[in-house]
Amino acid sequence: MTMATDDKPTCGARRPGWEYGPAIGINRLPCVLDPEHQEDHENAWCLRWPRVETPAMRRCCRCHQLTATPVLVGAIERQSGAPWPVWGCAEDAPALRVLLGQ
Repeated sequence: MTMATDDKPTCGARRPGWEYGPAIGINRLPCVLDPEHQEDHENAWCLRWPRVETPAMRRCCRCHQLTATPVLVGAIERQSGAPWPVWGCAEDAPALRVLLGQ
């Protein structure tokens, strides 16, 4: 979520394919609608694009492939902060649990 110049919270989503990099150019501008909006996204130039719910992509710690169906197989404890999650793909999750002793 980003904040507009009038300190009103905005959605902040960017057009698919333009998510990364600075907000330079008309296609990289983020959505300026309310964070809870249900309609299509819209930037400051009134360009609209559809809301697309993308699955959470995670990288399997065993085969190193991106997966749309990640399985949480464990966590690595740290000295400070929350534990670091260990993700696996559906095919490798059983073997990872055996390796991690779970």
